[in-house]
Amino acid sequence: MDTHDSSAALVAPEGLVAAAEEERFSREKHTGKFPERSIAWALETGGIRLSDLDAVAYPWCPVNQSLLRPATWRSVAGAVDSFGTVYSIYRGFRYYVDHCRAAEAWCRAQGFQGPFVRVPHHLAHAASAYDVSPFDSSAVLVLDGAGEWVSATFLRGDGLRLRVLGEVPLPFSIGQLYQAVTGYLGFRQNADEAKVMALAAYAQPERLEALRGILDWRRGRPHLALEALNRTGLIFSGLNRAMADRIGAPRERGEPVAAHHYVLAASAQRLLEEIVLGWARDLHEMTGITRLCLAG
Repeated sequence: MDTHDSSAALVAPEGLVAAAEEERFSREKHTGKFPERSIAWALETGGIRLSDLDAVAYPWCPVNQSLLRPATWRSVAGAVDSFGTVYSIYRGFRYYVDHCRAAEAWCRAQGFQGPFVRVPHHLAHAASAYDVSPFDSSAVLVLDGAGEWVSATFLRGDGLRLRVLGEVPLPFSIGQLYQAVTGYLGFRQNADEAKVMALAAYAQPERLEALRGILDWRRGRPHLALEALNRTGLIFSGLNRAMADRIGAPRERGEPVAAHHYVLAASAQRLLEEIVLGWARDLHEMTGITRLCLAG
């Protein structure tokens, strides 16, 4: 998958047999290329061929239950401000459809004839945490930049079943805002977010209210100032540089880190923690369960 950190895993009825990220073989950090070598290694480790598999699961499903929910349509419609936005959303949809088809075609070309299962992205995330946990039941919280049509999903796991209790539809995404701050601070988005988290430890969140003016979640209501963001359809590509008077000037890659950059990192980290902890409390109220699996 041409996103980031592509990987493959081989699972048998008794549990995990093998799992690896493609970067281990390509030596390309965070590679999103199709994990052909990871697949080959996992199959070799398991002593089987692709054609021997009972099923192949792929962690994207552009047409899923989220797309059918009225809340998703209302949220997406609220982000449409031009024909260009509509076209960008369509292109994003086709991107995932085409990649799903390409992945299945690759498997078929290798002789696989079984079912090719397209798993909704956040359900795949949830399973990656809950299915390997020691819990018979648990609350499950999934959040990332974007998973098809949503940025966060609240679930309950009971036995072998995962049930969706609620979702946060795009374009609202605390994950994408954190990525946008990462880019604003001169780091690589979808790769260097940990550096922002590290910078956050060296300052106070003095720009918290400014970031809340861009994105916030209070009393269950999302607030998103789209005009403050550079975006393509439902995906943020960064913070608008016109925000510099409110959050400080951006940092170009390779430049020294200034004091206000530490402050912005601390503010983004605090906002992330406030929203995610609030969601965790909401999920506890929904389920009454004190055990939590977190993924994304």
